[in-house]
Amino acid sequence: MSFPVAPLESVDYMKWNLLFNRLMLHRERPGDDENNRLIGELARSFSFGTTLSLRTAARPWGAPEYTFSSPVTKRTVRGDVTAFFFEEHEKVLGLPLVRIEAKIPVKPFSVFKPAEAVKGLTGKTPHWPVGHEKVNQIVEDLLNEDRSGRESLERLHEWVVTHIDFTNKIIGIFSQVETIEVTFYQPNDARIPAVETSLRLEPFGNPVSADGATAGHRYWLRNVTFQDGTRTVSDQEGTLNFFFDTGTNLTIVNNAIAARLGLASKPASFDCFRGQQNGYYIDSVTMAGTRGDYRINNVSICVKEDTITVGDAVIGTNFFDRVQIVIDGPHRGQLDRCV
Repeated sequence: MSFPVAPLESVDYMKWNLLFNRLMLHRERPGDDENNRLIGELARSFSFGTTLSLRTAARPWGAPEYTFSSPVTKRTVRGDVTAFFFEEHEKVLGLPLVRIEAKIPVKPFSVFKPAEAVKGLTGKTPHWPVGHEKVNQIVEDLLNEDRSGRESLERLHEWVVTHIDFTNKIIGIFSQVETIEVTFYQPNDARIPAVETSLRLEPFGNPVSADGATAGHRYWLRNVTFQDGTRTVSDQEGTLNFFFDTGTNLTIVNNAIAARLGLASKPASFDCFRGQQNGYYIDSVTMAGTRGDYRINNVSICVKEDTITVGDAVIGTNFFDRVQIVIDGPHRGQLDRCV
């Protein structure tokens, strides 16, 4: 395998994803002068070094081999890892890149056991909350050396899904998206939240697929109005269909809707789909319900310049990130916003 690496000494974690996204865009549009300028600007928030540490320990089936685009001036070995030292080398867009050619022998279903104890691998580093007693205690408990690797992994997974909140906004990936937490209830479960308003879902498509893997209705979300300034677009006109997709956290509209909202003449607010499409903020989206409307303001949407495969727009879960919703099964075709 071959890949470029920039040796890092310190990182601005608030700009890490921003720089990564710009570098991904550079691979697709290397001649984009504005993107290249932003890469150089973001790179100034990082401190780069001249050392790379790579795993080099031999296994019965072979040892890793590396070659570098820059000459190695020194190397030191510590356990399974070798530190390679380089002289200062030319920067590309503000990044001191070293290209690595690596040959890594592998063995199917093998298990790697590091020479360094687990505690050493999870000890204090400049990037770990040094001295934070609670965090260190959690790690020590989860990765106790008296447990097997599988037991530690299971405890770590259990802790993450129990304590980490995935319902917040995620900023700095290919687009600005928001996630939603999903809970399944049996019918008549007393824990189902009280309903504040009900939005209309209209089933379409074949509920039975040939392979069984995609069986089940899909749904249009009805009575939805997009608005930006004085311009509006609504499925209530009778010619548009908006697909409700619980599998995406983006909301996507086609070119025709974007043009009617006047977005074609506006600069994009953010990138979608790895910089290949434009994203915008519009004033509001209103969904008419049986017990009142559900309205969200300053809404993020992506514009897909080619054809959307299902309907004229895809309504994603980012529209519901601040509320609980209950999808009341295919027999009623109802989406409830809860108190």
